[in-house]
Amino acid sequence: MQYIYKLPGICMLPTLRSHIAIIILFALAVTVGLFIYADYGMSWDEVSQWNIGRISYEYVFQGSHELFTSKDKDYGVGFELPLYMLERALHLTDTREVFLLRHLVSHLFFLTCMLAGYILAWKLFRSRLLACLVYLVLVCHPRIYAHSFFNTKDIPFLCFFLLSLLAIYVMFRRQRASWFLLGGLLLGYTINLRVMGVLLLGMVGLFLLIDLVQARREGKPVGKYFGYFGLYAGGAVLMLYASWPYLWTAPVTHFVANFQSFSHYRWQGEVLFMGRVIKATSLPWYYLPVWIGITTPLMWLFFALWGVATLVRSLVRRPADYLANTPERNLVLYLCSFLAPVLAVIVLHSVVYDDWRHLYFIYPPLVLLMAYGVHRLDVRMKGTWARAFLAGQLAGMAFTLTEEHPYQQVYFNNLASHKEGSLKKKYEMEYWGCSYKDGLEWLAANTTDTPIRVLTIKPLSDNLLLLPASQRTRFVEVAEGDFPFYLVTNYRFAYRDSFHYPLVHRFNSGNSPVLDIYKVEK
Repeated sequence: MQYIYKLPGICMLPTLRSHIAIIILFALAVTVGLFIYADYGMSWDEVSQWNIGRISYEYVFQGSHELFTSKDKDYGVGFELPLYMLERALHLTDTREVFLLRHLVSHLFFLTCMLAGYILAWKLFRSRLLACLVYLVLVCHPRIYAHSFFNTKDIPFLCFFLLSLLAIYVMFRRQRASWFLLGGLLLGYTINLRVMGVLLLGMVGLFLLIDLVQARREGKPVGKYFGYFGLYAGGAVLMLYASWPYLWTAPVTHFVANFQSFSHYRWQGEVLFMGRVIKATSLPWYYLPVWIGITTPLMWLFFALWGVATLVRSLVRRPADYLANTPERNLVLYLCSFLAPVLAVIVLHSVVYDDWRHLYFIYPPLVLLMAYGVHRLDVRMKGTWARAFLAGQLAGMAFTLTEEHPYQQVYFNNLASHKEGSLKKKYEMEYWGCSYKDGLEWLAANTTDTPIRVLTIKPLSDNLLLLPASQRTRFVEVAEGDFPFYLVTNYRFAYRDSFHYPLVHRFNSGNSPVLDIYKVEK
């Protein structure tokens, strides 16, 4: 097929010199991260995530059984346990040091794993320019970029999902048992983070079945395909069990319970969506498509939709080119990896909330489909204008990332109205409370109160842990009715509230308030 460059087998990057552009981009991204990682606040779930790592560590190394009584026992610890082990190895005790380390390591891990997207794009399209653009698009999605610092749930799974996609490419190109085993081990770690990783096991099984049928038609031996699947599935099961202490006592029972829990998650809260407050258990089918549509840069959406449309048309016309063991089959994998989770959520009425963060892992497949769209347009137009447009929007995104810092997690594109206060009235804004850090720092710098009395609320309490000890001791948390106090709010679960206290300070993004500070006297 003429649309994708076929390589004479898989090989590692031949020389560092030939890929100097991505080395520079990666070094630049790391440098920026080192300068700004301390600017992001604590998310609502960070203390809970830290605790997940702690109880697993204490079970493995100290014999504690708190793991089996914790409400979060069914969360995978593939990322949290190593983070906690690193914290212990460095002998960190101050909460600020602990959580800043977590932010830095999480971000650097994200930047490194996104190089897998560069490799895949280079292998498939044989263009270093397009591969570099893919890396930048992966890294520079505003919301995902911010989450890479403080979201140790969804971002690590996104990373390992992309690594597993690269492993699948290598497995089918090399056709060696060792690669299927290694790919299976990687898949097991991916499933540890989120059970949705089993999607890739099904896709690999389907591809191997197609190859088996084709080999049988050609009179070739088919036994190796059973062996490949056995190694892939066996490696996944082995790594899943080894890396997840919760499974050690009852592997099948605990894994099934985990799968059932996360397919119908237990959260019963409400969300603000298109101006309506809706229970998370009763979201409309278009919840995810709308959130993806209004929070992804428009040019990227356009090229992705073009890639999807072009791929579907080509798949219908020439299915053999895309289902046989060819590089084009990877595009089918990306299409399924993007669409299947969204359809599963819609069909199963799974609980999702907080924009589309639970499905951030579908973003790398979408970006690779976007790259295919760009490539096909350039082939069709006999030029590189599509890549030029993509590069132009990336430049715009660099400005947006700078302008919105450190609130890139509340980015909306122009499909959502940016009229004054409009976003706050229609959608979840800074739902994880990271902005409380800035509110507390502002109070510490601009008030002389001793102590500074603040109304207690979970994200505020968590963000106090991120302040330097000298600032932390200036604050006292008080209950409602214990006047006077400062009310710091990001309006989470307060969508209908309109506070009539004196406004002391406001943090804005997208022409809507992200965080407000009120002085409450009585």
